[in-house]
Amino acid sequence: MSDADDVERHACPRCVVDPGSPCRSRSGTVAGTYHTGRFMKVPRLAKRLRVPTPADRGPGQLWRSGTPPPVSIPTDTPATDIRVGYARCSHLTQELQSQLDALAAHGIPREKIFAEKVSTRVRVRPKFEAALDACRQIKAHAPHCRVECPSPTRARTHELDTLRPMFQQALQAGSPWIAAPRPPLRDELYTIGGDGRPRLGESEPTIEAANVLRCGRDLFVQISGSGNELGYRWLETVLRQLGDYRVHPVRDVYTGTTWTPASPCCGPAWCCSTPTASKRTPSRSRYAGGTGSGARRCARPAPP
Repeated sequence: MSDADDVERHACPRCVVDPGSPCRSRSGTVAGTYHTGRFMKVPRLAKRLRVPTPADRGPGQLWRSGTPPPVSIPTDTPATDIRVGYARCSHLTQELQSQLDALAAHGIPREKIFAEKVSTRVRVRPKFEAALDACRQIKAHAPHCRVECPSPTRARTHELDTLRPMFQQALQAGSPWIAAPRPPLRDELYTIGGDGRPRLGESEPTIEAANVLRCGRDLFVQISGSGNELGYRWLETVLRQLGDYRVHPVRDVYTGTTWTPASPCCGPAWCCSTPTASKRTPSRSRYAGGTGSGARRCARPAPP
């Protein structure tokens, strides 16, 4: 973060501008330097004589209000991440404590860790079902943000109307409700690619909720025939205002590719996928770089 970003996190006591905006001169233009009473609020800049306004803020030009910095989410509110752990051994003689220690090391309280020793052949696992039930209860009561994404398929454009009662119920429970721009679905949105298959153009933002995979505060958005680049940019811009969310685009992947987070708590994060149509054996690749045959490369998400 630059000096200007740190300074603009505070309001200016002299020109009375809100956080997120550069200082304003008496003539109504962007000041060439930040006022002393403002940048002294940043401890590492308190001994500076002056802090110049960067060129991208437009010093000397007509002053306009900037975008307020995102508000950090307090750690003691229900909106923060709530983790539930599950540990299992398939035989009574196997050791279970190492899994419990690994889950506890990642900040999961003991009362939210469900553990059992039960065979893989047993279909009904009581502790596993209890963990899922706890997750459902947390999901139902925690005020997480809901993002409504209308489908770019003309035959499905009104299917979200059937989910409107669910969105309204979540809103009444304190959950933010954000609706993506409803695309007009004009003819120029639909194009034909070089392979003869239909493609989405960039005349309007479209995004399909099924193309988004969330891993904590990291979201992977697939750019495909049901979501375009403008839709990805819209989602990234909106989530940036909500806090520390990171949105990663995923492009040019095989149609049958499957993404799933594996072992996010007890070991390295892996992405399991089938990268090409000709290779039927699934390969594994770390988020930090491809190690499997033909594995796609993407950024490894930071811990939430």
